[in-house]
Amino acid sequence: MKREIKVTFVFVILFGLSYFSAIAQNPDKLDYKAKVLEGGKGYKKLIGNVVFTQEKTIIYCDSAILFDKTNSMEAFGHVLIEDLEDSVTITSERLNYQGNGRVAELRGNVVYKDDSVRLYTDNLDYDMVNKSAGYFGGGKIMDDVNTMTSKKGNYDTEGKMMVFTDSVKLITPDYTLESDDLFYNILT
Repeated sequence: MKREIKVTFVFVILFGLSYFSAIAQNPDKLDYKAKVLEGGKGYKKLIGNVVFTQEKTIIYCDSAILFDKTNSMEAFGHVLIEDLEDSVTITSERLNYQGNGRVAELRGNVVYKDDSVRLYTDNLDYDMVNKSAGYFGGGKIMDDVNTMTSKKGNYDTEGKMMVFTDSVKLITPDYTLESDDLFYNILT
């Protein structure tokens, strides 16, 4: 009887170690570093030089609240997202981030930059999986030559295709175009 208990005990330990090892290697999990850490039931409050990492994405902020069960967080103050897979950087005042879907909702003085475009708005939703950004409540996009403004816009960052809607204005060195909708390909 003792021998069976030992075998079962060893099996439970090995199974448990492999289970926790699989959890620790979850690429979707938000990892973090911070100066001060306070916790409560279901959340962790991070204060001072907070850094989150997830795969090839790094998120910096002054403070944050992390919700482990949902793998999500709210970030406040000097928010900076760097995507190391491409040249995207985004700054804002606040961020709601869903780690499982890799969706960022940025609010307040948002500046999105990639290698060819700068986007300024107060409300930007960025899908890191599909590489698409959408803004509402007004925005301005600038490339090396043109400036476009509209109340709403979507940007497919991989295809370099933009769709502007509602009060669209395109200013180029040669002309100004006003429209309800505008499809704009950066490459062509």
